[in-house]
Amino acid sequence: MRITALLRRRQPRLLWLGQVASVTGDRLYGVALIWITLRLTGSPTAVGLVALANTLPFLAASLVSGAVVDRRDGLRLARMVDISRVLLVGAIPFVYLTGHLNLVALAVIAAALSGLEAFFLPALQASLPRLVGAESLTPMVSLLDSTDRLGRVLGPGAIGLLVAVPEIHLFTIDAVSFVVSAVCITVLLKRAAPAAAPARTAIESRTALLTAGWREIWRRPLLRRAVALRCVCNLAWPAYTLGVPFLVADRYHGGIGAYGLVLGAFGAGNLLGNSFTARINESSLVRWCSIAWAFAGLGFLALALAPQYWLFVLFNITLGVCTPLANVTIDAYIAHTLAPQILARTYTAQRFLVVGAGAAALPAAASLINHAGPAVTLAIAAAAITAAAITALLLQPRPSNAHPRASPATNQQDRPSKPRPKTRSARPHMRVILGPERVPA
Repeated sequence: MRITALLRRRQPRLLWLGQVASVTGDRLYGVALIWITLRLTGSPTAVGLVALANTLPFLAASLVSGAVVDRRDGLRLARMVDISRVLLVGAIPFVYLTGHLNLVALAVIAAALSGLEAFFLPALQASLPRLVGAESLTPMVSLLDSTDRLGRVLGPGAIGLLVAVPEIHLFTIDAVSFVVSAVCITVLLKRAAPAAAPARTAIESRTALLTAGWREIWRRPLLRRAVALRCVCNLAWPAYTLGVPFLVADRYHGGIGAYGLVLGAFGAGNLLGNSFTARINESSLVRWCSIAWAFAGLGFLALALAPQYWLFVLFNITLGVCTPLANVTIDAYIAHTLAPQILARTYTAQRFLVVGAGAAALPAAASLINHAGPAVTLAIAAAAITAAAITALLLQPRPSNAHPRASPATNQQDRPSKPRPKTRSARPHMRVILGPERVPA
């Protein structure tokens, strides 16, 4: 079934519309959070601290969110998270209008929202089999994933159209978007099939449950190398997260609208890059990831050297094209290689590693921007990403014969550990984590 056909059905359309509104609001929130912190403090260190507060609770909550979702009605849990986020995001304009908004208040609210986000997406993804049949599950996942790509364009891009709206009320718009999402989920609850009882499976230790995804990444050489490369490159990504707003403000003398346009351009590049990922041969996983990251490194260098704002926007589009070629390719490889029972935990483990790498490098990036400036920091990050990509490309082992797919001895560890079920009744209840990352990469 095509994605457009799903949009003609009431339940998928309701879910999609609610999430387009929610993700667009999230992107407005992300831009406003960084920009308001910059305006309040003018300090890269302060911006880095708020970015850490917006990441670390997500990592901590991710360790238990899957187990919690497995024991709850996913749609009801998602609605509860939306209502909580309405109250938290709505508190920011209230505190601002009372004259008490400061760095500590922003960091505390950002931390609470970050922890809640770790529960929302798994809860929503786990509920998809209740809304569509097994034959529509794959296009439904793609439809839901498209909300993040659209949000990257609509959210930051809309800031230029909201010039009459005070910056602080971008948080108000985000709170309203969560209301829209909660209303859509409430309507879905009235029409969705009842939540299935947790499946009875063989007793497995808590340690084994938590480490299953990590073990799958480690035991598959191609996947291990691709994820390792992504983590190394994500160590350099905070140079973009923290450096871009300072370049917009100091080099190009732009405001929040100019910053939003830059992030919107990056999102537009993401949409374009996604159109190429379907044509990539997954047997060349590490090669494609290495090439994509090498071009991303060149994109970082172009941003560091861009003399004019319009060139800066253009280079962001180019950089946006590169990242899906590396990241979505890994997600597709996992989906096609692993058994369904292990998909969710493997996606979660990969996302934890990638987001954790970016969070670990935030303090160093903030310090480097303080001492050397954002342009130098981006140039250093460009060198690091390009070097890592070229090294991975040179170290990639050559195939033993010209037709690796035809040889049963080739990459046995990268074949599915179990055959996928062929009948609808045998298809397990699964979750696929494909949502927006906490770092742009």
